[in-house]
Amino acid sequence: GRINTPFAARTVVVEGSHPFTAVRTGDLPQGMNFDEVTGVLDGTPIVSGTFTFKITASDGLNPDVAKNYTLTIAAAGAVLPPASLLDTADSPIGSGTTTGDGSYDIDTNATATATPAPGFAFLNWTDNSVVVSSDPNYTLAMNVNHSLVANFVPVVVQWNITTSAAPVAGGTTTGDGLANDGTSVTVVATPNAGYSFTNWTVAGLQVSPAASYTFTATADVTLVANFTVLPTYAVSTSAVPLVGGSTSGGGSYVSGSRVTVVATPNAGYNFVNWTEGGTQVSSSASYAFNIAAARSLVANFSPTGVTLRTIATSITPAAGGTTTGAGVYADGSSVTVVAIPASGYKFSNWKEGGTTVSTAASYTFTATANHTLVASFTISWSITATASPSNAGTTEMDSSSYKVGDTAQARVKTTAAGYQFVNWTENGVVVSTLTPYSFPATGNRTLVANFLPTYQLALTSSSASMGTVSGGGTFVSGTNVTATAAPKPGYIFLKWTEAGTTVSTSPSFAFTLLAQRNLVGNFALGFTVAATSSFAPGGSVTGAGNYATGGAVTLIATPSAGYQFTNWTEGGTVVSNNTSYGFTAGADHTFVANFIPIVGITNTAPGILGIAWPVSSTGWILQETPDLSPASWVTSARQVTTSGPLNQVSVSNPTGKLFFRLVHP
Repeated sequence: GRINTPFAARTVVVEGSHPFTAVRTGDLPQGMNFDEVTGVLDGTPIVSGTFTFKITASDGLNPDVAKNYTLTIAAAGAVLPPASLLDTADSPIGSGTTTGDGSYDIDTNATATATPAPGFAFLNWTDNSVVVSSDPNYTLAMNVNHSLVANFVPVVVQWNITTSAAPVAGGTTTGDGLANDGTSVTVVATPNAGYSFTNWTVAGLQVSPAASYTFTATADVTLVANFTVLPTYAVSTSAVPLVGGSTSGGGSYVSGSRVTVVATPNAGYNFVNWTEGGTQVSSSASYAFNIAAARSLVANFSPTGVTLRTIATSITPAAGGTTTGAGVYADGSSVTVVAIPASGYKFSNWKEGGTTVSTAASYTFTATANHTLVASFTISWSITATASPSNAGTTEMDSSSYKVGDTAQARVKTTAAGYQFVNWTENGVVVSTLTPYSFPATGNRTLVANFLPTYQLALTSSSASMGTVSGGGTFVSGTNVTATAAPKPGYIFLKWTEAGTTVSTSPSFAFTLLAQRNLVGNFALGFTVAATSSFAPGGSVTGAGNYATGGAVTLIATPSAGYQFTNWTEGGTVVSNNTSYGFTAGADHTFVANFIPIVGITNTAPGILGIAWPVSSTGWILQETPDLSPASWVTSARQVTTSGPLNQVSVSNPTGKLFFRLVHP
């Protein structure tokens, strides 16, 4: 049999209605093949029958992998009848159990049953990854073998959300009920008349000051919506003069209530206006308002026949602000009109008929005629500048407000020690790196001057007579810096160290400065070891460079394909026959790694000798001789052909002796 696992098994357990023994080969890896499964019944080997058993594989770390199998054993000499096999498994592992495995007669029905483990719910049955049923008790016709997988899913945790009002008469709440774990829940508090919402609390601690509170359900929670009784305010009304008329509408009202006061003139009098503290608040006999504080209102009347003056006000532009004080006044009365700018505007002047009559927002005059006053406003933008971090410096703007056409200027006033100004940002976006920063005022703005800490990069030389260092200074945190070491003639650079620890062996050490650093460039008496190849295509060499006195030098020669290394020479004298040549630095050296091309000889055909060598070995000449005497060597006149990377020469039916060699003049 075979069971697929995501791990190499260490333990295999076989369980069933009879004692089975699994025989396996080696330490079985992920795909586990069982050579055989045998069993005994009451001490006697099982010779026939159909048995269902379970094989479980474990490595002691991952979840166990289990699979059910059906084993049918025919009696000696008997032929097994046709049958279809059914095996089942759970997914994910350990999420439930399954039954129904076994051997079934062709075209009979089988029922597979899935039972979820605690914390899981059955989802569906799949056969070869195709969903075949959503019923945990799945009946199917057994006309072929089936491997069913019962798929389970974790049970969704639900939390109980409870809300209440305090006091109960203060208002109502919504949003109670069960909520799935991790879902968003919104509870809403609605105050009753005479109350205002205060906050939501859990166990006495505030969780939100908003009447509509949204949170994520992660546990049972009891929320209390707290309400506060609204204050009541007194509204008093009176008539001036007392004989002029009567008033109504005074009394005690809950904050926010709509109040209407009415003035009724007596015979021989006319209603003039409602005033409060001497300032007109309405010219209508029926005055309605929302109460937010105690009010003391006076209904003013004038005898019939007294001339009344109408004071009208307007604003420009329409969104610029509001005014108070307009109304009907008795001739000779004192009138005060007030201009109140809206956000983003400032008051400019009061005008009448295009002529400025006051530059004060509160304008007082005597009503001797009808007036139509216009309160003029201009756009006024607020631009602020702050520092980040707050202790790194201070900033200032050149004005507290700006109007259309103004040029605003933000500047860094002071910079704290250890910091440096970097840039101005607005909503996290860089807008300038200058200070001062000048720009046209076109709206409200909030600017942030950003500072970064500065760090000192201190560089010193281990010996000024051996070498110099450069690149030190004061830099803004995060700056990419490079420390450079330059040895003097006869000396070499060894390394950069910090507090005795090596941080780089490159004379040009580049890094990002994020803290104060003190680096030492270390130099030593040194020697130059030069190493070259005798013939560039023949091979390459490594290990050349500058070395301190007593330093270990290892030169390595690597021949190219078609070449072989012969030796290391210095001044024409052989110093080593090994490709790896090691020695201790004590003087300047110039070494040559010598390579020669490899000549290949083959019998390309009966009676034909083939000679080949690398095409890249330019300058090498093929010579030949019949007797190897030094004077007999001559340049071969045979035709040289090229095939791929090789030069080739064919020697047909040679007689006697012939010798060939490659030479490099």
